[in-house]
Amino acid sequence: MIEREFIEIAPGITQLHSDLTARMNLERPYDGTETDSTDDHEGAHLVVLVANGRWAKKASRIPGPGYLGYVEGDVDTESAMAADAMGFGGTGHDKRLAARLGDPGVGARNARKTIFKNYEEWRTLSRAIHAEGEINGYQAEDIFEKAQNPLAKIEVESGSGERWNFITKVRKAKGHLILLGIENIDKKPEQADNVFDIRTRRPLSEKLHAGPKIRIAA
Repeated sequence: MIEREFIEIAPGITQLHSDLTARMNLERPYDGTETDSTDDHEGAHLVVLVANGRWAKKASRIPGPGYLGYVEGDVDTESAMAADAMGFGGTGHDKRLAARLGDPGVGARNARKTIFKNYEEWRTLSRAIHAEGEINGYQAEDIFEKAQNPLAKIEVESGSGERWNFITKVRKAKGHLILLGIENIDKKPEQADNVFDIRTRRPLSEKLHAGPKIRIAA
């Protein structure tokens, strides 16, 4: 039986071995874009719709008569109460709509849970609204997926200064950021995907862009 030791790493630096370290950076769309309360307000409505699989037509920060922004789609009590649940102002219309659709209190509690469960997705959608002015539902779903499963750029460095670079997609649904496994591999090199051999300090496979896991052979 192959014995495996898995090391879970987060963004930043992780010690993999006595003289090997890994530095990981996550990349999501619109990183670095500043938002304001309008973006965050509309982003809250939008992330609840998308996270719950409900149809979203458009999210906009373009003001009009009596409003600073809006979200159109298959709004329910939870998505209607999303901005109010996060403490944003300008939610009078949202509350009236939520009351027509169901229980605003229950909607707000559920919305808060959904937003905190999908916090990075909310922040990314809010940044997208700020950067683009408005986005449609297809764009929102794509941005949500890329925020949920960001690219991880990983640099493995030895004590002597040698470096190896990996790029992979982090799968949030797997319940971890990314796993680096130190294990004994009994596969042939051409069958071992994304395997890095600590002993030879060389990849066992040339395919470095794949999969949610990077394995390191001890």
